[in-house]
Amino acid sequence: MENSVRESIQSRKDMITGVYSIPAEQKERVEAFFAGMDALGQGCANADDFEMKFAQSPLMMEYSSLLQALPPKGATAAGAMGTIASQYADVTAGDVAKEVAEGIAEDAARQAKNAVKSEVTNAVFSNIPGASAVSGAIGTAKGIAQLGGLFRKKK
Repeated sequence: MENSVRESIQSRKDMITGVYSIPAEQKERVEAFFAGMDALGQGCANADDFEMKFAQSPLMMEYSSLLQALPPKGATAAGAMGTIASQYADVTAGDVAKEVAEGIAEDAARQAKNAVKSEVTNAVFSNIPGASAVSGAIGTAKGIAQLGGLFRKKK
C-alpha cells in the first residue's frame, strides 16, 4: 500500500481508537470498517485517490455512523473534549497566527494558480463540444479529494 494512503487510513483509525471507546458489541463493526478501509486503500495510487474513492464509497456513511454510535472515551463528551484539549495545551496564539497566515498565503497562491489554469482551460476548450462538462466533472472530483485531505495527519 502506498505510504500516503496508509497514513490517511491510519489517521482515521487513530481518531476512532483515540477519541472513542469501542464497546464489545461494536468491536466487530469497527474491525470490519478498518478492514474495508484497508481493502479500499490497496487499490489506490495515492492519498488523494483514496480520499476520492472513500468519499464515494459506502465506507463514508459507515464512518459517519460509527462516529455517532461510539461513546467518547471518559464519562462524558466533555471529558473527551478535555482529553483533546490537553493534547494541544502547548499551542500558543503565535503558533495559531502563524498557521493561519501560512494557510491564507497557500490558499491565495492556489486560487491564483487555479484562476490562470481556468482561464487557459476555458480558452482552449470553449470550441470543443462537451469539453466544459468533462472539465467541470474533473474539478468536482478534485474538490472532493481535497476535502479528504482534512483527515490526513500533517507531518
